[in-house]
Amino acid sequence: MDGVVWFRREIDVPKEMVNTEVKLYMGRIVDSDHVYVNGTQVGNITYQYPPRRYIIPSGVLKPDKNTIVIRVQNNGGKGGFVPDKPYYMTANGMEIDLKGTWQYKVGQVIVRPPFGGGGGGGGFTAQNQPTALFNAMSAPIVAQTSIKGMLWYQGESNTGNPVIYKDYMEALVNDYRRMFNKPNMPVIGVQLANFMEQDFVPVESNWAALQHSQFLATKMPGTALAVISDAGEWNDIHPLNKKAVGDRLALAARKLAYGETNLTISGPRYSSYTIEGNKMILSFDEVGKGLKTSDGEPLKYFSIAGDDRKFVWADAKIVGDKIEVSSPEVSKPLFVRYAWANNPVGANLTNDTGIPASVFEAGVGNEKKLWHGKKATVVLTYDDALDVHLDNVVPALNRLSFLGTFYMTASAPASENRINDWRRAAQRGHELGNHTLYHPCDGSKPGRSWLTPLNDLSKYTTEQIVREVKMTNAYLESIDGKKDRTFAYTCGDTETAEGSFINAIKDEFVALRGVRGQNSTIDNVNLENVDCYSIDNSNADKLQSWAEKAIEDNALMVVFFHGVGGGHSINTDLDKHNAFLKFLKDHEDEIWVTTMVDAAQNIIDYKSSVKKDGK
Repeated sequence: MDGVVWFRREIDVPKEMVNTEVKLYMGRIVDSDHVYVNGTQVGNITYQYPPRRYIIPSGVLKPDKNTIVIRVQNNGGKGGFVPDKPYYMTANGMEIDLKGTWQYKVGQVIVRPPFGGGGGGGGFTAQNQPTALFNAMSAPIVAQTSIKGMLWYQGESNTGNPVIYKDYMEALVNDYRRMFNKPNMPVIGVQLANFMEQDFVPVESNWAALQHSQFLATKMPGTALAVISDAGEWNDIHPLNKKAVGDRLALAARKLAYGETNLTISGPRYSSYTIEGNKMILSFDEVGKGLKTSDGEPLKYFSIAGDDRKFVWADAKIVGDKIEVSSPEVSKPLFVRYAWANNPVGANLTNDTGIPASVFEAGVGNEKKLWHGKKATVVLTYDDALDVHLDNVVPALNRLSFLGTFYMTASAPASENRINDWRRAAQRGHELGNHTLYHPCDGSKPGRSWLTPLNDLSKYTTEQIVREVKMTNAYLESIDGKKDRTFAYTCGDTETAEGSFINAIKDEFVALRGVRGQNSTIDNVNLENVDCYSIDNSNADKLQSWAEKAIEDNALMVVFFHGVGGGHSINTDLDKHNAFLKFLKDHEDEIWVTTMVDAAQNIIDYKSSVKKDGK
């Protein structure tokens, strides 16, 4: 709920805590709070990240019954008290636990207008505009200052598109070195800390992918990376252990900026691999006095995969300065990952510094091969941004480690009201596609009596639909941080009153999805109007046979659903939907299940490689 909630609790205070200053710890609160003890305000913080550490002045508390009242204001998304934080008061060696039951009363409900910031999904933020931070904060320093080196601590907002972060970082390092006229200026980055809930099976993680991009970027000469995957908190994107960050940055600076060249400044850094039978042998830099585990236990959090990239937990052991990784489930390994998770609790590879090794992925596989080296590709898409997509579909896909593409109409209720849920889906790797702002369709076609005049595409100008499309792209980027995106024509319609609008929008997207129900081979696929089956209960039983045909023809199969288990008049029962997911899981060795944007990029890359090779 966006708005204000009042919380109240009555506590008994012993006489030893009266007439003395008392420290009050109220964990962390989203977003702002005012704290009152017996009617006296003792604290106020206006935004969510700082820890709430307040002092109750002497004389405010009284023996026995006392009342604490907290006014909490939430500005977007989920507000309130952050769990697993300290909530207590203490003085003179005594402590009162404040966790437990509080009374509450809603004081105010704030109703946000569309794109007004509810859930963090919109609005103008000056500091996030291009060049704003640089011109306000960096440019004056560049003009007036000579520096020894630079520290860089950033990355959370880039997790929606993590792979390109390596290129961003390399460009940033080169640009600052140019501006300061120091071509070898030391630049030391801080890797993202561990964050969010722990996963117990190998998973895809944009958080880990961003950490990996940070690791790759700091292979540049004169750079280093402070790894802090042991210093984070699952429930705090801004963890409190700043000392570990400062210590590791200082250690790297001593070597890169101040000439202590014999220092080992990080945990082991993965450098290369070889494959010997069913094992992958990993080599490392920054070994120091030798590889070891931080807890004296066997190595943890290594996973391994073959060309299907289906990662399973691996057995890993230290052999000299190398690590051997294998699994009885993977006879021909091609990939190894280490600590590949949002919060890799138990990852324990280190050296004599005690600093953890960075997350990494080793291996080169089938990314440039058609369909990632498999016989077919299936893309699962879902139209109109429905609640059932978040409640029924995303959990079903997550359970099987599949990714889907959700074509979002930005004005839909679930688009407006569940922005944080969509953001979490995007962080898991699901694609958020563009399905326009208001879902206009051609009202001149039969069966379109449900359209309002305002949403009649046949009365639109091309400029109108282009503006809608671009606005929706901006909305989606505010959620997932991505620029590469695909589009789905609403109702399959491609014309305004002025004719086809395909040419007017095609450069905004990697691919555009249509509604003609058939599979596409690499020779006939049209990325400006990708063929796609429309699914409901009348044809869901054909899904398996269409997929089998795609395998036979080495083809692309795209399907789209509206309602899944309800939520729309065009509905597919949840059990029928999930039965198809099970079929796909049972045929993972033959079918690459992926997002529309990744399938389209694979087509582009494959055609480019074929043209380059002259085949």
